[in-house]
Amino acid sequence: MSNDKYAKITDIRTNDALTIRGLRCRRVGSSGILTDQGRIELRGDNFYRMVTQRGIFDFSVPNTQDERQLAARMKQCPYNLACISGQQKGQDVFFLHIAFFFRADRKPKLNIVLSEKVKRMLIQKHHANENTLESDVQANFLLTDGAVSCYAVTIGKYKPDPADGISPAASYVQDDNSEDDSEDELDVYRDFGMIGQEQKAIVLYGRDYAFRVKLAGENETSFFYADSVDTRMRYIPPMALFIGDLTFKDGEQFAAESIKRELDLTQGYLEVWDRYTSIEGNYLLEKARKVGLIHFDRQNIGYVSGGFLVYPKGLGDEQRKLLLDGDELLVSEEVPVYISNEDMTWKEYKAWLAASTSLGKKGGEKPTILKLVRADKDGSWFLSSKDNRTFPPGKASLSLVGNMLQIMRREGARERIANCESSNPALGLLIEGKKPNAVLEAKKQIPIEPLSAFVKEKLFADREPRERQKEAIRIALNTPDIALIQGPPGTGKTTVITAIVERLNEISDKRQDSQGQVLLTSFQHDAVRNVIERLRINSLPTPKYGRQGSEDLSQERAVEQWRLDYAERLKERNPEIQQTAEQQELFLRRNAYLISPSESNALRFLEYARKLNADNELAAEIDRLTAEIAVQESDEENQLLVKLRRIRTTKQGFLDDGPETADDVLMDLEGILSASRPEHKAILDTLEEAADFAGDDVDEDFLAKLSDVRMDLISRCTPKPAYRIAQPDSAVLAVFDRLQATLRRPQGELGEILYDLLNELENNAEDAESVINSYSFAYAATAQQSEGKDIKRAKGTKRNEHPEYDTVIIDEAARVNPGDLMVPMSQAKRRIILVGDHRQLPHIYDEEIFESMRDDGSEIGKDIVTKSMFEYIKEKLEELERIDHIPRTITLDAQYRMHPVLGEFVNRNFYAPHGEGFESPLGEEYFQQGLSQKPYMWIDLPHRLGDERRNGVSRQRECEADCIVSSIQAYMDSLEGSGLTYGVITFYRAQKDMICDKLRGAGLLDKVRVGSVDAFQGMEFDVIFLSAVRTHGGDATFDETLLGKDTSVLDENGEEYAEWLAYREKIGMRYYGRLVSENLLCVALSRQKRLLIVVGNAAIFHKGKWGELAGKCVPAMRGFYELCEKGGMVIHGNA
Repeated sequence: MSNDKYAKITDIRTNDALTIRGLRCRRVGSSGILTDQGRIELRGDNFYRMVTQRGIFDFSVPNTQDERQLAARMKQCPYNLACISGQQKGQDVFFLHIAFFFRADRKPKLNIVLSEKVKRMLIQKHHANENTLESDVQANFLLTDGAVSCYAVTIGKYKPDPADGISPAASYVQDDNSEDDSEDELDVYRDFGMIGQEQKAIVLYGRDYAFRVKLAGENETSFFYADSVDTRMRYIPPMALFIGDLTFKDGEQFAAESIKRELDLTQGYLEVWDRYTSIEGNYLLEKARKVGLIHFDRQNIGYVSGGFLVYPKGLGDEQRKLLLDGDELLVSEEVPVYISNEDMTWKEYKAWLAASTSLGKKGGEKPTILKLVRADKDGSWFLSSKDNRTFPPGKASLSLVGNMLQIMRREGARERIANCESSNPALGLLIEGKKPNAVLEAKKQIPIEPLSAFVKEKLFADREPRERQKEAIRIALNTPDIALIQGPPGTGKTTVITAIVERLNEISDKRQDSQGQVLLTSFQHDAVRNVIERLRINSLPTPKYGRQGSEDLSQERAVEQWRLDYAERLKERNPEIQQTAEQQELFLRRNAYLISPSESNALRFLEYARKLNADNELAAEIDRLTAEIAVQESDEENQLLVKLRRIRTTKQGFLDDGPETADDVLMDLEGILSASRPEHKAILDTLEEAADFAGDDVDEDFLAKLSDVRMDLISRCTPKPAYRIAQPDSAVLAVFDRLQATLRRPQGELGEILYDLLNELENNAEDAESVINSYSFAYAATAQQSEGKDIKRAKGTKRNEHPEYDTVIIDEAARVNPGDLMVPMSQAKRRIILVGDHRQLPHIYDEEIFESMRDDGSEIGKDIVTKSMFEYIKEKLEELERIDHIPRTITLDAQYRMHPVLGEFVNRNFYAPHGEGFESPLGEEYFQQGLSQKPYMWIDLPHRLGDERRNGVSRQRECEADCIVSSIQAYMDSLEGSGLTYGVITFYRAQKDMICDKLRGAGLLDKVRVGSVDAFQGMEFDVIFLSAVRTHGGDATFDETLLGKDTSVLDENGEEYAEWLAYREKIGMRYYGRLVSENLLCVALSRQKRLLIVVGNAAIFHKGKWGELAGKCVPAMRGFYELCEKGGMVIHGNA
């Protein structure tokens, strides 16, 4: 590589027929040769002039034949580049290298983008340095004619003719607009040097390599880019010369800049949520200010296991409402800056944080974070603490740490997408349904088949996959960017996800490091665990990073179960490697010592090792360690310690009963200490001397020596402080290693390998987890934890960098807040696969923030607020499909979860009206339950049996709770219902708590899942009870004219439809509460497999005006009642 700006024409390979090398010339006149590069002009008979950047000089050609050849070439191809290749010293003779060009055109500066393929090849072949790439490439191509910059090209359609070496112009089809014509539909071939092959291309020729240049983009967004590089240049055709400058740009940088320009002009869904996130930070600060500083009664602080019992002083009602169980408090002697400075904005606070040395303060002690676990009715709080043994000084305030980290992760992902710095720079445009114009190279992908024989056998052995399932897998594997799979309830989303990951693993390049190539993520920990529960890629469990609180041991349990299962399979197939009972006991005792390296555990292990050992040298080592540890072993009732303290070391005391106490200790120690060890022998000799004493006077020096022995032994036997963390003794562990080598082992190299593997599986849980992390093809985490420190550590990602994955799969994507969804999406290099269902639970957002945005003048409709990013992207991908005809979206069309009658009910009410209908192919025989004649039931508890009661902001109805608990009790006690699973869904927390209390009283709580609708998405049970709670006496009153409008003839974007929609929601909320949510109802009515039972007042869903109201506000509830009534399954409750 050269750093010179211009290459010499002598270094450029040119067409042999149009090149004269070593032409002997003679300078004419007095002008000197000042530089060696330029061009030559024909001025007359054998009269030539060389024009250079620093001047001109004339010359002639002494040889007549050479001169004729030069003159002929000059007439045929008047434009040339020349370079002096040598001179005769002391004479006017010099030698020229001349390359002729059939055409020369003046061009504006040509900017060429370097594709990643070209860039990679140049660096690999050492033709360019990554840090000086653009200037290195420019130096390869850029020439000079002595005055201006130029470069050698071929352009247009050229038919190489080996027989015609001197008529290049005849071989080109050109006209005055040939440059423009050549830019239409460039047919570019990788090998562009084959003689006789018709070509149409722009090719740049340089010193070390040539570029094939393509035109991309459309109209004003078009650009040239280097698509391929030829370092051999086996055939050089006649070339043209373009006069003008030539520059190069890194393709990734060019694409990012181009995409960013497009994205900056795009205002859409992302821009709304960008503003939402910024306001979210200000709301967090405002909440912390409203909570303010919290003072505690420091005279009344209780220290309990795991934390503190404290009493806050002077809390107002607003403060109490704002503080919730699970909130974290920051305790510090300094007032947090966002409280002391009430005008500080979120943006200013982030800047302050960046300049601070620790969270919330600029120096001094780090603040303490305590978690509010529980606020009791007596006014006390239980605050949990992991490390603190004393309550920290200072005042408490609401900690921003957890929420702040979440907001900053969202902001970070959004900024990377907006700045085209995400793993796929075009992600922002794709989300808005646009394809970037600056696509440098569309790699030709070999279509990936959805299923291999292995995957089909592994996942679909019991049932042939549906065509729609196979198509969903195909779309996901072959998408050029984003694929979206909508999965109605029970349609096998998890199976499809598993098949996708299995196939990605199969087709991955095994020569490359495949660790963590796929990220599996979702909104909640439960959803992540659900999708990876049965996922075993290469027989390994999928590691999940990030915990759901400190008590979350799901990852450890998964590793433990895998170890045990793998070990059992290994022993079944290779019985010869099974350990003996003695070996297993030795391993167990060694592991017990590793986990808790106490002296007692060490002695238990060494005692058992002595039984199994047959080696004399090892036996001596075991004895030495046993003696040493035994001397140290002690507890509160250690009799030896009592005796040691009785040893007399004063003259009067020793003369009293000193020999007797020394003899007593000596008898205990003779079985523990070894006289063969010098330090032990010194102790025993001193005690023996004391025990044998029989005089009337004792030497002071001896008493001092006896005192030293006493203190040494007491020190050894005194219990260690409870807070000291003991470490395993390497000498004790070495006994295990030496003994293991002498025990029975299988014969042969393979047997030993399997034996060692089994040993590690059964006895080395920590390393087993490390191995799983190192070899797992897929990683899992929640959307927020995909940027967590645990997964970054596993990926080897630096602190200030972001993990990258070839593929990111997001399950339950419709539930994920757009800000959170962008975190894992920004990490996908190759493909994003969104799996979910926008007909089920919606994403979570704060309505107050959107109200604030509207108050500031933003025209944000409720449809933007409530529409999940999943649904928005689905619509945009469908637009893209119509543009490039690449399938990106699909809806699964067969559910296998529930009884076909219930499946059809869910389909008819929630999916078919939107063109997303599905079938229920399994027959009724798969869903028998023996509890009811039909798979549906409505237990009608009329209003007279009990009204709903408010409980704070929630509601409860006791008669429904009693009915559900008694029904479950009866079902579980029956033969038909004893083996079934049960779930209870309610829309109100107070009702959930009441049902839980009653189930607990009946001893059934651990056998029944009770929860809100939100907690049930992704779950399924044999029998589901839905507690309606809402009940009313009398008739419903509403505007029948307004609510009764025929909405099929209304414009959904018009004011009249908006008015009807707002009234329906208002009147529906008044009478039915959260039941009016179609998304929530869809989940609540689709969790059962065999039997769905609604418990509630049926009248408000079907009777008289109530029926008309329900038909408009909760049509699915009215439809379910009618299904039960038609099937004779309405059961009327009584007092």
